[in-house]
Amino acid sequence: MTEDESLMNGQTSYGAVELEERRTEDKNQGKGKGKFFYLKVISITHFPNLVDPLNLRIYTNNIRFDNKNRDSHEKPWSKRKQLITSSIAFNTRPGNANVVCLQEVLHNQLEDILFNLNHGNEGEWTYYGVGRSDGLTRGEYAPILFKDQEWSVIENRTFWLSETPDVPSRGWDAALERIVTMVTLQSRVNPLIKINFFNTHYDHKGIEARRKSSLLIIDRMTNYNDYPSFLCGDFNTQPTDEPYHILKEHGFKDSRTLADSLNSYGHWSTFTGFDKHHEDNTIIDYIWAPYFAKNGNKPVSHELNSDIADINYYNVNLHQQYNIVIKAFGILHSYFDFYMSDHRPVVADYIVERSLCLQV
Repeated sequence: MTEDESLMNGQTSYGAVELEERRTEDKNQGKGKGKFFYLKVISITHFPNLVDPLNLRIYTNNIRFDNKNRDSHEKPWSKRKQLITSSIAFNTRPGNANVVCLQEVLHNQLEDILFNLNHGNEGEWTYYGVGRSDGLTRGEYAPILFKDQEWSVIENRTFWLSETPDVPSRGWDAALERIVTMVTLQSRVNPLIKINFFNTHYDHKGIEARRKSSLLIIDRMTNYNDYPSFLCGDFNTQPTDEPYHILKEHGFKDSRTLADSLNSYGHWSTFTGFDKHHEDNTIIDYIWAPYFAKNGNKPVSHELNSDIADINYYNVNLHQQYNIVIKAFGILHSYFDFYMSDHRPVVADYIVERSLCLQV
């Protein structure tokens, strides 16, 4: 019996349910008959959370490391940290499922951010991440932050963007070590919903490293587990560059282009530099959604997705149970007499639902 089946079979914390067996042809895997179990709801009022959608907000920002040899116009971390933290806090108040992905975070910066976020609400925010130099606390983190009352952790791990991804290392022609932080989270609002979040920061110099990084991430994501995945970070890659197109060709959807214009807010570019009068104005920060994510600002159906049934893609049968719809996208303001970072925060809002069915 699977974890989900044990959750829903018989008496659960959500009430009494029954499993109704149905068999369907498994066209994608070519294995003949697949077996599905559908929940037969006895009384939905006994366990309403099992059909509750998640209002998922993903926030990603390269906060700029605590640089002791600052660039022109760059303010010290002591002046920037309050703006960084207040932006996170304000923009994660809505919804019931917030996830924050940050880049270029040194250990002291991570401590400052968590201290400020948890001020008056001790233990509300937690994180997973390691320093890229030693896999502990040295070097920059790409941490994933979340609220303990919204999520429980199923699994977390880190790998390096290199030929030896399981140990601290620098890959290909990269100037520095680069990492990917991975967390699998289970919603406390609706425990049927489990999502992978990947957070990364591509190398700023290595052309080959950026290309190989996209390929390595695709391999790791498609062989990770059965849950849908979001990929966030600073990719040092513009939409015209090969690493971007590698991700797109493998089915990932850029939230910026997935959202319609009426529900897109804010600036055009994500990277600014620190000089207000000479902004770089490039797009290099992204929130990538699963291949079956949709654009829709309309009531979300509780029915199974049927439009992806013929896609030859990993874990397609389980993914048919998820409905992921973008509702809004934004590139947020970051200048308040000075730039709080040389990157603007990027935000995407999704509705996530999971149908009440299981395949075994």
